[in-house]
Amino acid sequence: MRLETQRLVLYTVSHDSHNIIVIGTNDCDMAIAANRLKEIGGGNVIVKDGKAVKEMPLPLGGLMSDKKVSDVAKMCEDTRGYVHALGVPENIAPFMNMAFVSLPVIPHIKLTTKGLFDVDAFCPVSLAAE
Repeated sequence: MRLETQRLVLYTVSHDSHNIIVIGTNDCDMAIAANRLKEIGGGNVIVKDGKAVKEMPLPLGGLMSDKKVSDVAKMCEDTRGYVHALGVPENIAPFMNMAFVSLPVIPHIKLTTKGLFDVDAFCPVSLAAE
């Protein structure tokens, strides 16, 4: 998979800790996205080349919107469509994947606030090569 840009950053809430998940290629864009996420009170932010280009604010606890359902559906469609236009395959739901990559109650390897965790073996996964 080759993305249109090397500066793509995505943010979303993560289950169960409800922290943010950061996917990016550089510290600058990740910091811009984190700051924008703080400004909008949670949700999804896409940063490209140093600018927040798409977002879906979820200001109620970082999990819910105070907008009409039709408006939220449009924002969701727009952010997902933008990510796919950048090169993420259509069969991947990037925001859903990010939300569940950190859910440590379902198998297999999960990203937690304590690092990688093997749910099946119920132990941390070392990041060091053996």
